Amino acid sequence: MRAAPPDLSVLTSRLDGVRKELTEGVLTPERRLHVVVALPQLLGAGAESYATSKDHGAWAGFLASWIEACPVTAAQLSGTVLTAKDVSELGGPWQQAFALYLNQIIGTWPQVETSLKAKAAPARERILAGLRRCAVVVTAAGLQPMTGTDSVSEEPLTTRRRRAVHALVQGRPAPPTLCRATLTTRQIPVPRDVAIASKGMTGDLKGRGYTADVSFVPLAERYRVLWAMYEATNVPAAENSSADFDLRGVVWPLRIELGAGSACYELVTDADGVLRAERLGDFAPSPVPPAFAEIRDVAALRSALITAYGPSAIEDRPSRNRAWSLAELHQLAAYLEPLRADARAIVKGIGLIRDDEPRTSARNVHIAYYHSRTSPDFDGQDQLVSRPPHIHFSDPAFSGAGSVCDGFPGSTHPPGAWAVAHEVGHALAFGGSGPRWDALDQAQQRATAARDKLVELLSGKLDTAPKSKAYDTWYGLLEKYIKAFNLYSAQFRSRYDALCAGDAAVITGGLDLYTTTLADAERAAAAVRIGAIALDEMLPEGQRRAVAVTTALVGLCAQRAQVIGEFSRLAHFVSYARTTGFVPFTEYARTNAQEWFAETHALLTVDPERLWEFNWRMCRWMEDGCPDPAHYVQIPYP
Repeated sequence: MRAAPPDLSVLTSRLDGVRKELTEGVLTPERRLHVVVALPQLLGAGAESYATSKDHGAWAGFLASWIEACPVTAAQLSGTVLTAKDVSELGGPWQQAFALYLNQIIGTWPQVETSLKAKAAPARERILAGLRRCAVVVTAAGLQPMTGTDSVSEEPLTTRRRRAVHALVQGRPAPPTLCRATLTTRQIPVPRDVAIASKGMTGDLKGRGYTADVSFVPLAERYRVLWAMYEATNVPAAENSSADFDLRGVVWPLRIELGAGSACYELVTDADGVLRAERLGDFAPSPVPPAFAEIRDVAALRSALITAYGPSAIEDRPSRNRAWSLAELHQLAAYLEPLRADARAIVKGIGLIRDDEPRTSARNVHIAYYHSRTSPDFDGQDQLVSRPPHIHFSDPAFSGAGSVCDGFPGSTHPPGAWAVAHEVGHALAFGGSGPRWDALDQAQQRATAARDKLVELLSGKLDTAPKSKAYDTWYGLLEKYIKAFNLYSAQFRSRYDALCAGDAAVITGGLDLYTTTLADAERAAAAVRIGAIALDEMLPEGQRRAVAVTTALVGLCAQRAQVIGEFSRLAHFVSYARTTGFVPFTEYARTNAQEWFAETHALLTVDPERLWEFNWRMCRWMEDGCPDPAHYVQIPYP
């Protein structure tokens, strides 16, 4: 007779014992391998016990403890020199164990959520944190984001993880807020008695209303992480405010100075004030794309980047004593490489300018900034080669002076990655509006000048009555068109401003008037085209310019209508956000719809799985190219 599977509480106790070893930092390499091998066996035993008991609460706790017992994390492997043996013994086995775990979440969590309802929340949050912490694989190059394929479903593990997250977040309330503020942590000496000093620091945090959780932090870094936590709790809520920033419900990625170098961390605070530190990895520049890594000449590298990514120029600022260095151009390549196809397309035609000082506010250092039209506020009096739009890069984009980190375990980036993706997001929202506006203005000036020249040539100078009548008819129709065009042009500008602002009420309220004035202008355009054809038929060959002039003038209307179609991305974003319940997730995103879209694009670029966790529908919609929501049929998974 087959023995009954161990009780879930017994299995969970074993996992908690492993977690204690991890927390105390006593896990040897041999023990680490033993744990990785044992975890799938424990998972199988737990699943068998759950199938028999149907104890949803115990199963939820077991699943949370299982992922927290994982010894393959950025914290556990910090400072470890990974060998070829580590890669073979930890890489594949952990990936297989992780796949089995995802399958259990996908298959069982909906029932757990249905049964436990709100009581599922603590285990759910622990599991979500664990999925993020442990979705890494040991490779010869160090920890990397989890890849590979699940042998059971034959789906990529990235897809399986998304399915698991989707199952977990169905009953979740609003996602946390991401803090993008710059926090400068100091290099502080570690006291002689770390245990006593850490206890004191923990008490200080308790006095400020927070409970510190450094159980996922390497022992050697805990005191400095506690110090960073304390500094984070002393940040003012707003400029000139005496109140402190409330960290509850906030995730704050930042760079923490260590004795040698620095590390990327996330400070995660729950609603009860439990402040947990999660190690993402060592702070280091993003790897240079291989295509550019071996180029050692500034001019050659600049040319290669322009060829690869298509910016109109990569310019220095001599007036501010700033010129692109080889290292900065390599870092620029690392910033541009992660951009998605639609973002790369919009970079084509944007000038990338090396600037000096960043723009600062109470809690933010804006290390890059985008502008679409010529502006002394950005370009000063410099005679730059490229016309706007521009993205300006200030010193901290390359010095690493900002203390915000981006990315996720196994793939972290210095602050420039987010900033570049944010500014490119502005360009996406505006569709390259600067050059388009300039082109519209120039087209109108050329068309008007051609009309005036033709009127001067023909008015009162035609030698027959039929010619004069044809001219008068055309000119009368042209005046009607110009009147209709001017009315439409005013509505075009109003609608464009509303689209750029993402103002749904104005967009909806002004649609009828916009549509009516456009239709009136198009009817007037059709009539004046007929008049132009009739006039040219009456004129000698050298004077037949009415059709060409009319075509240019009526084209102004069509060009503006096309612009409205292209500049609807922000309005579509706001509309779809409302439909899916997606809310601004950073303080800066709450400024307006433009910053909300730019922040969302930045998150999609540097940490798409977090956006999926926040709102999978918005993540998929943006990955699908931000189509018109009215005609969008969403497929949840690839």
